[in-house]
Amino acid sequence: MKKLNNIMDICISFKEGHFELDEFQSRIISALIPDEASTDFVVALKEFDNQMEMIIFCQGALEGRKNANEAADKLINATMKEQELLKEHSPYKASEKQPPDTSES
Repeated sequence: MKKLNNIMDICISFKEGHFELDEFQSRIISALIPDEASTDFVVALKEFDNQMEMIIFCQGALEGRKNANEAADKLINATMKEQELLKEHSPYKASEKQPPDTSES
């Protein structure tokens, strides 16, 4: 979960104006993602990268910033969905069935 929180923190920091478009893209792409990340989340990261490339190289600063904020929002939403998915399928989630009591009374 820390890896996903890091991605959300990067998005929020960008939206707060802490760094520019190219650094935002670089930080997201170099962030670690969980080994158990879903295919949908990996696709969302690739779409983010493609969208950022178009924004950086094909749009002006003002329009680019606006569209990058929208890309950040989409990535935040995808990350939140991924967190929920991982919570539901976590190998550490307590099962509803309790193991039989093997202690001798």
